[in-house]
Amino acid sequence: MCSIPFGYSDLVRITQAQSSAIRSALSKRPDVRKALREYVHQKGLDLSAFSTDYVRSARLPIEHQITDSMSEGEMTHISRPEGLKNLHNQGITGKGVTVAVVDSGIAPHPDLKDRIVTFRDFTSGRRTVKKSPLDPTGHGTHVAGIIAGHGSEITGIAPEAELIGLRINSEEEAIRAIDWAIANKEKYSIDILNLSLGVDAPKNPAEDEFRKAAERAVQAGLIVVAAAGNECHGTSCRSTISSPGISPDVITVGALDDKGTVKQSDDVVYATSSRGKENGGKPDLIAEGVNVLAPLASKSSFARGLAKSANYVALAGSSQAAPMVSGTIALMLEANPDLNQREVKQILKMTADTIPGFDKAAQGAGRLDIKGAVMSAKRRASTPRKV
Repeated sequence: MCSIPFGYSDLVRITQAQSSAIRSALSKRPDVRKALREYVHQKGLDLSAFSTDYVRSARLPIEHQITDSMSEGEMTHISRPEGLKNLHNQGITGKGVTVAVVDSGIAPHPDLKDRIVTFRDFTSGRRTVKKSPLDPTGHGTHVAGIIAGHGSEITGIAPEAELIGLRINSEEEAIRAIDWAIANKEKYSIDILNLSLGVDAPKNPAEDEFRKAAERAVQAGLIVVAAAGNECHGTSCRSTISSPGISPDVITVGALDDKGTVKQSDDVVYATSSRGKENGGKPDLIAEGVNVLAPLASKSSFARGLAKSANYVALAGSSQAAPMVSGTIALMLEANPDLNQREVKQILKMTADTIPGFDKAAQGAGRLDIKGAVMSAKRRASTPRKV
């Protein structure tokens, strides 16, 4: 069984067979897709709480998958890149780096609230609203926690990085949020843009406004990280990278399944992680994305069905893998603030470890090597640039 939050209703529990049947019905019935879109609009539901397994044609954000609603009391494995603790012990924690998270929001979780620099809500019509941090769904809080959570036992990749929360519900709002980040890059010292979301990529790139927004961010000097998507089902995998991750300019991350163990010999590409050969090959690399334990937004959709005392939840998908890389980049920038998007991507791919048995279309350059990437960035900082 898997648990998928649907709107603000109770968790909907479905079997894999039922999931496949729903996907098949939606692919064959445009009238059903249209009715579902109209229902979403009429009810004013939080679109970030919908799974693209069900509504891919509605062009909604990539959705997460809950691994049977597991909280920290049920988990023995946190799922973080090997070598992370060693970097933290060296004092490399993301200090001085700011990451903007375009997502369902960020709740004031104890592990995060002291480092949320600002929060903007793009869901209130055309006007951008400055609000206190909130996250009715829980997805953005989980993503932000992977990047920069600072708990006593469960930490993020860059626990001293600062966060900017940009709450969105739809593609249009996400584009507005990206443009806001570009406009406010200098004001808030934004370094990295994390996009753990996406939509079906149009066949014609000229029609892909989401992709163009992400590329504008790269051109403006932001380092943009996007989730590959969770659209690999059965044999239909080769052209499933979502937008904006399909852009050759952004750093696109697929999901790694570490099988709940520290050893790397049993690591595989997560079964549903999107993949493809377009635009030079995507994803660019993969990172831990299964049974990822990170902060739980209290009273959110994710919190339903969990113990009231739960502070963390385990989720799976490329939405969890992307912030692993965003956090890694924060460590890299602390070690070498002069790195640009091209150099960061080059280092990440150069240091990644290929997983035997999977082709490039599935894993890109391979598994994230966090220590190798940070040390490579540090070495470049001490090497004079050629004039």
